[in-house]
Amino acid sequence: MTALAPHLSAFFHERLRFERCASVNTCDSYAYAFKLLLDFASRRLKTTPSRLALE
Repeated sequence: MTALAPHLSAFFHERLRFERCASVNTCDSYAYAFKLLLDFASRRLKTTPSRLALE
């Protein structure tokens, strides 16, 4: 598990679902958008997505 993974999981499971009452489709859309972002960043930085970190 990466340092970023717990924060993304908390965002999807706690913030969107319970605090914002978002639908499953909305959560799936956000997850897909983050996947695209992480794929782009990993290609741009020439590293694997699991090695990405926020500073």
